[in-house]
Amino acid sequence: MRYLRIKFVLFILLLAPGVLAATGDVPWYAPALDPLLSAVGLALAGVLSWLAGEAIRWLRAQVSSQRTQEALVLLTEATEAAANEIGQSYVDALKAAAADGKLTLDEATEARRKAVAKARDLLGERGLATLDRALGGSTGAALEAWLAAKVEQAVRGAK
Repeated sequence: MRYLRIKFVLFILLLAPGVLAATGDVPWYAPALDPLLSAVGLALAGVLSWLAGEAIRWLRAQVSSQRTQEALVLLTEATEAAANEIGQSYVDALKAAAADGKLTLDEATEARRKAVAKARDLLGERGLATLDRALGGSTGAALEAWLAAKVEQAVRGAK
């Protein structure tokens, strides 16, 4: 209730000069009201400008976060698809040809290299660029390490 009284008094103080000016009577506080309203308007403009800047920063962070999540989902899907494809075509053929049904270290390394290359092909230039931006513009070696780690994770998840 007190808030409403304060609001009413402020309303009357702000409206009174305009109403009284029409009748020819000017209250004693009217000359001080113009600079006060100018200062309040200037302060309000500054606050609104700051709020707009903060809103833009927040929006950019949300978009960046969303792009990062999309890039990581794209990376996961591409590496899983690449690991499955290489596993079904290359690795299964090598296991069938081996006497003990297991891969040698060189064959496993080659399979991993092929899976990373296939993941790069599936991602394409645009996907790799998006992933590179999501990783903070990392070097090619860091991107290769990410791809190799995700392929290894996909292989272990498939077992």
